[in-house]
Amino acid sequence: MASKKVVVWEHSWIFELSVARKYKINIFPDCEVRMMNKFHLYDSNDMNIVLYAFFFHESSNDHKEDLSWADMVIHYTNELIVGPWSEYTERIKNSLNNSKFITIASGHRNCYDYDPDRAYLNLQHCFTTLTSQCSVVNHTLPTHKDKYFDVLLGTAKSHRVFVLENILSNGIEHKCLINMTQDIHTRHSYNDINYNYRSSDLDQYEDPAVIQKTTVPGDGSDTAVKGMLNGYNLSQSIPDNIYRNSWYSIVAETNPSNSTFFSEKTAKCLLAKRVFVLFGSRGQLATLREQGYMTFDSVIDESYDLIKDDHARWTAAFEQVLWLMAKDPTEVYNSLDSVLEHNRQLVCDQENRLNKIKKFINNCILKEKKHNG
Repeated sequence: MASKKVVVWEHSWIFELSVARKYKINIFPDCEVRMMNKFHLYDSNDMNIVLYAFFFHESSNDHKEDLSWADMVIHYTNELIVGPWSEYTERIKNSLNNSKFITIASGHRNCYDYDPDRAYLNLQHCFTTLTSQCSVVNHTLPTHKDKYFDVLLGTAKSHRVFVLENILSNGIEHKCLINMTQDIHTRHSYNDINYNYRSSDLDQYEDPAVIQKTTVPGDGSDTAVKGMLNGYNLSQSIPDNIYRNSWYSIVAETNPSNSTFFSEKTAKCLLAKRVFVLFGSRGQLATLREQGYMTFDSVIDESYDLIKDDHARWTAAFEQVLWLMAKDPTEVYNSLDSVLEHNRQLVCDQENRLNKIKKFINNCILKEKKHNG
């Protein structure tokens, strides 16, 4: 096998490969990359690798495709994988008819037992797309802003409802820019009109092109929006005017617990040099630090990140929201300037992110060649 030609078959278009070509990074050195429309050139004497993209989430109807002919399958998802690892691997095998696979993803949920030799879960797809699709203007630090926090929660979930209820119970809603919509796609209790909440003055700060999309429950954030001032769609845009008129962000991540996945919500703050308090899974700030980013523990008490109980963790995080509101924002930002700049530079470092992916994939290819040599 070691002397055979290595052929990588692109089963579907993948954003990171386009970005890699832009930066002249060859993710697959010493390999011949082909699209599936050239499958008539298939030779079983080659080492054949299939690059297969699919999001195996809880409610997905798994595709059935016979890839038993491949010497390796690279399962890619710009989202996350769902564990435990044994269940996830069985799902891949049943779907693709191949047990020789590796995974590239942006994190996991309930899959802390994954095999690090077979899964690279630091793709950071949302970071890559955001920094590729929109720009940020660094504004001079002002002495006044109308609001303390932007609280752009999106679809109602347990941790987001918790945030909204605590804002209202503390009577600070007039100091925040808030938006949350009911979850119309499930039969969960959050599919109720009472979970629609929007600050009465949000429209004066919102990009006019996106107001309709942010007020309609269930309207996707990944659909192109015409006329946006900064970006391509809701998930790949920076809300400049909202950021200019509020000091901090409440980031209520996609998953309330047991996940390492970071969405565009975190990416926007990193790119825009934004101080934020995170409401999500236990250890997410630690995961962010493992990825090379710096958090705000020199100013904020981030011990909440270690609390196992979800409600207790969010309660401790909300205490930091109130604490920040009692501080001078300019002093907070001045003390964190080097941290914020470090994060901005790192999230913009596409080459660093792509080269890590390249290294993992090629180590796996070399191991497979050696194993079958």
